[in-house]
Amino acid sequence: MSRIRDAIGQLPSWPGFAIAAAMVVLLGGWYYGTSYAQCTEVRDGRERLRAAIERAAASGSGLLDLAVDIPGDWDEVRIVEGHRPGQVPLNCPFGWDLTWRERQQLVEAGKYTIIGLFKADQFQRYIEYRGDWATFPGAAKAIPRSAARFTVSGAKVPFTLTPLP
Repeated sequence: MSRIRDAIGQLPSWPGFAIAAAMVVLLGGWYYGTSYAQCTEVRDGRERLRAAIERAAASGSGLLDLAVDIPGDWDEVRIVEGHRPGQVPLNCPFGWDLTWRERQQLVEAGKYTIIGLFKADQFQRYIEYRGDWATFPGAAKAIPRSAARFTVSGAKVPFTLTPLP
């Protein structure tokens, strides 16, 4: 037994440290790289929508066409205001998107809006939106892409988005 211990003791320790360090870097890169991609996609969608709403409010027409302002392969949008998630939402570290605490505060205040994008009834992606930035009163449960047009009213936050008939 002592021979085995002596043999192991004579092996250099740097390969073990190098392998362990490489594993930590690879696993961390995989986890945080995936989280970063998901979190920035959600954040960018929300910021793109926010900018489109502000442009529509500043324009003379006040018209927001989601088909134009939210690119991608979707044919239906579902807007749920005051959403209370049943699942654990994506936690985005390092300020990549809403923090867990921010999201929880919005949920508790009834200001957490989910805008889900679907294609042929299959979920594609979502946009988390702040109900203190804009409200969507009268939005149907499911709106086809061709009819996803809203009138934006209000001169500043919070805006009101009313679906066009």
